[in-house]
Amino acid sequence: MQELTERQRMVLRFIEQQIAQNGFPPTIREIGQSLGIRSTNGVNDHLKSLQRKGYIFRQGQKSRTLKLMKSSDDVVLNSNGATTAASASTAVTMSIPLFLDIAKIQPGFRLDEASAVIPFPAQFFFFENNAPLFAIKVSSNDKLDNDIQEGDWLFAQQSQTAPAGSRVLIRTASGLIVRRYFPEGDRVRFQPEQDFVEPLFVSRDAFASSQILGIVLGVFRRYE
Repeated sequence: MQELTERQRMVLRFIEQQIAQNGFPPTIREIGQSLGIRSTNGVNDHLKSLQRKGYIFRQGQKSRTLKLMKSSDDVVLNSNGATTAASASTAVTMSIPLFLDIAKIQPGFRLDEASAVIPFPAQFFFFENNAPLFAIKVSSNDKLDNDIQEGDWLFAQQSQTAPAGSRVLIRTASGLIVRRYFPEGDRVRFQPEQDFVEPLFVSRDAFASSQILGIVLGVFRRYE
């Protein structure tokens, strides 16, 4: 990983904060106003450097097409004022792909199709293998389960298999939902968290492992 200047790291951090808060990246003008960079060319130069060094990707000069590829928490400040990749011993956060559109989460989905990459404290998660993690920012149109609300961040581990009783993300004909997974003889039961919601039953013959898209690790909710 190539080194960043402190100014480049500040630009990267601002982009992360805006994507996490608003769900989309800031404009070039917004970056400049926030960081006191008067020239749009100056902002563009920083963005070009960040893209060349592998931290962001954008199509042409359009800031709204910008995607985060690496987190600012993947770098630490050197004594000379530049930044370089953090060692595993100093890293306290994980870089997690964030999906803003759950329609992209289909069987065989790729994590590099995420809208952004966000930093999140590693100590919040416990999992037994090295399968990658991803996050979903829930919108008003997403009906994953009754206890999951608009604005929640759902974190999951990408997997097509799960232990019985695990809460999983599954793709059905009506869309993406979250249920607990219970294989039972010649059928599979997908159980919601609330007793008043009917479970979903799928016969063993009709069930395909590709319907399971991930194991839910937790839901993060921010209170104002």
